Amino acid sequence: MGEGCVGVTCIGLIQLHSQIADVGGNHSRCSGRCCANARDEAQRLLKKQLDDQLTALDNQEENLLDLAADGTVASGKIKGRLFKLQRERERLTTQRDAVTLDLTPGPATSTRS
Repeated sequence: MGEGCVGVTCIGLIQLHSQIADVGGNHSRCSGRCCANARDEAQRLLKKQLDDQLTALDNQEENLLDLAADGTVASGKIKGRLFKLQRERERLTTQRDAVTLDLTPGPATSTRS
C-alpha cells in the first residue's frame, strides 16, 4: 500500500455517509450522532489498518533476520532493508498514535466491539 493510502478509505467512509445523509434528508434529524459514529468507525478502521501494517513489518523483519542467520543474502543488503523497515515502522507508529479514538460508549453509541 502506498504512502498516504491508508486514510483514503476512512475519508471515503465519512464522505459517503455525508452523501447518503444528504440524499436521505435524515442528516438534520440525527443531531450529528450519525456523523460521529461514522467518524468513530473510520478511526477504528484506520487504526486496524495501521496495526495490520505494523504486524506485516514485524514479519518482514523476522524473515530478513532469518536470511541473515542463514547467510543467504549479503549483510549490507539486509541492513539497508532493515533500516527502511524501521523508518516505515516509525512513520506508521506516529500515524497510528495520532488516531484519536473516543470509543467510550454513550447513550447514542452502540457497545459493539
